[in-house]
Amino acid sequence: MSKKRFLIIILSLIMMIFCFSPGIYLSAASVYSDVLDDLKKDEKFDISNYPSMTKADFDFVNNDEIIENDVQYSTIITIAESDTNELFIYVYKPLISVYDLKCLKVSMSNEKRQGYEANGLIIYDLELLSTNGVFEKYKLIDYQISSEVERYYNFVSLYREFNSTLDEEKDNFVIDAKADVVAQQYVFYKINGEYSCEVQKFKTLEIDILVDDELLFTNGITIGIILGMQNKAGKLHYLAFNLVDYVAEAIIDADIRIVRKTIASYFELGLLYDGSPYKVEDISETEEYIYLSKTDEPEIFDGKGLLSYDYKWNKILSSDQFIEQMEAQSIEFDSTIKSNLEKSSWVFSYFLSEITVTNEVIYLKKTEDVIEEKGILRIHFIDPNGEHFNLGVVGDLTTSDNEFGGIGNSIKSSIDALKKTFDTGFSKLFLILGIILLLLVLYFVKPLFSLIGSVLVAVIKLPFKLIKSIFSNKNSKK
Repeated sequence: MSKKRFLIIILSLIMMIFCFSPGIYLSAASVYSDVLDDLKKDEKFDISNYPSMTKADFDFVNNDEIIENDVQYSTIITIAESDTNELFIYVYKPLISVYDLKCLKVSMSNEKRQGYEANGLIIYDLELLSTNGVFEKYKLIDYQISSEVERYYNFVSLYREFNSTLDEEKDNFVIDAKADVVAQQYVFYKINGEYSCEVQKFKTLEIDILVDDELLFTNGITIGIILGMQNKAGKLHYLAFNLVDYVAEAIIDADIRIVRKTIASYFELGLLYDGSPYKVEDISETEEYIYLSKTDEPEIFDGKGLLSYDYKWNKILSSDQFIEQMEAQSIEFDSTIKSNLEKSSWVFSYFLSEITVTNEVIYLKKTEDVIEEKGILRIHFIDPNGEHFNLGVVGDLTTSDNEFGGIGNSIKSSIDALKKTFDTGFSKLFLILGIILLLLVLYFVKPLFSLIGSVLVAVIKLPFKLIKSIFSNKNSKK
């Protein structure tokens, strides 16, 4: 039997996940057992189902039509609870001998699922405890097992290190962690005093992030700008993406997780100024979960100062609507960003932050928020057939390049808006005045038109009268 045929047979079994009995491991906080020793304690485990692969084997399997499911770089094959209330996951990595990429995080909820619904998803950091061959054992950091008799573990995504050979690079943002599908629910429960465990698969929603970017909104002319003391601006953070295996007619709501860092950058003044900060310091860092809904009121950047402009947008829009809405407010997009936006289907505008630049006499200080490791966790959408789906999302965690893909110059937007108002107003005014003028002209020149008409009629009748007169004269002479 050829090696490739062997891989096809073996890999048809790999997707069979299993579940250890709760409490099977007795572990101390500082000493953890070997991953393979743990796996061998379960009678359902067969190491021959988990071969090591070369890159060629991996590519062959994922391109072969005989195999129903693709093989990922990392796959959770089971989980376990410890007597110290820790939760472990066991991962199979067929390419670990070629690409040793560490698993970083996992998205999971503990809610009892209703069908395929995914709610309450949280991202947990992972700590690597043990490696043996193609297997790794991880612990969820800062997670404590609940005391509930029935416990649910709904894993959606397993996030690992990015690799440019395995994974596609993006041209306007960084992939902090690559998402592999898990889509497994483990249920631990007690029957007749004995613990049991069940595991099943569920549907997830894979997305492809095309744009991770910010738009800059400037203020008008303020006292701070005139005096050269302070300037403020707004920064809109947004994501544009496609759904891989579904089509969304409408998106109802979604959950997003971000890591928000507030940083201060310091710039030399005078001849030493070169546009680059000489020092950057972190002020704070928080992990935040954001809920977006199509029923949310439009968000507004409230422009300050003379010739300021109030930018307005909806948080959930199709990509076409987003482009149209922003360009109608004189937002000018970078050509590459706009091209990628046009290739995407949906845009989530999830966070508005402020940039403040102050003149500290001997240096400039810029304070701003930088959003890192952002990821969409859940999307509730309606497909073209009217069916609702509320699915956990398998999508990468990303960080933008911190370059603005579009700029809204408040003064220009304000002038453009005034120009549109004047153009539209004057056009309507001139039309109304024209109609009034025409009516007045018709009213006052009506007698003249009557006179001109009489003259024209007389002129037209004159030849006929002459002919009649001639014939009348001839007849009289006879």
